[in-house]
Amino acid sequence: MIIITGTKRSGTSMWMQILKEAGFTIMGEAFPKNWKNTIQDANPHGFYESPLRSGIYYATNPDPRTGQYLNPQQTRDVAIKVFIPGLCRSDLAFTKQVVGSVRHWREYASSIDRLHKMEDTAFHEQSEKRGMAFFPFPKLDPVLEWWLENFALIRDVVTRQYPAHLVTYQNVVEDPEQYLPPILRWLGAENVEAGVAAVSPETRTQKREQIERSHPHEDVFDEFYEIIHNGDKMTNAFLEKLNVTHQKLIPAIEADVRRVTEARFKQAKKSARRRRDALHPDTMESLIHTPDTRVRDLEALDSNTEDAGGEGASGED
Repeated sequence: MIIITGTKRSGTSMWMQILKEAGFTIMGEAFPKNWKNTIQDANPHGFYESPLRSGIYYATNPDPRTGQYLNPQQTRDVAIKVFIPGLCRSDLAFTKQVVGSVRHWREYASSIDRLHKMEDTAFHEQSEKRGMAFFPFPKLDPVLEWWLENFALIRDVVTRQYPAHLVTYQNVVEDPEQYLPPILRWLGAENVEAGVAAVSPETRTQKREQIERSHPHEDVFDEFYEIIHNGDKMTNAFLEKLNVTHQKLIPAIEADVRRVTEARFKQAKKSARRRRDALHPDTMESLIHTPDTRVRDLEALDSNTEDAGGEGASGED
């Protein structure tokens, strides 16, 4: 398959829009579930995500609900969006070509904060309508999250050596005529011009020059980004610098993971005492979902309540 990967807010949705217009068959909905009503402002032209965003591997293929199997030979030219952890899980048979979209760490941190605020606002509104308590969802530090995923991406590409092309979000948005045609031709696009025309620079809301954010390892973060932005080769010496930096960051990463884990555990206990249908296992499980699934859980909860004639409640199928 043709895999589009990157962190959240790195331009992966834009790439799916580009490939769709360039003539590729794509997997994924523009606005899954209720996203059009909650976080459409984050991606006005659609997200194009599927359940396989978490990876194409034994737990997702065959589909655990339908039994449908994706054959790697029959889906070689199908484009799909898979986030970096999912790419690392995906079977090598499905990594025909990978396009990795990278965003500057300052832009990513500001953009993901904006998305989280949208999700929290939507969930708060849905909770109030249903007379339920609202709890902000504990999240990792966005800069550490950016590092973890991009470091994992480089490690996976270097280790498994599948065909991959890394490009910055900034280059595609600011100069699509220069940077898109070579990649689209490499992928085998039928209509390169239409793909280039699909870029929407007006949807960009964050620019690193306007963001004041610092980090003790920002020099390495910046160098990492500039290498990809300039199309330079990552030398063995620089790869070793990334490894050393990661070792230095491990204590901060582990501390932040503990903070989030403990906060979510406390939140789950508090929610179990206060939520309307706290004893239902799906309601409990929804507490550890990523923020963009929480409104979906509540809507499924209401839908199932209505189906049952208003007695009790159950979560998603």
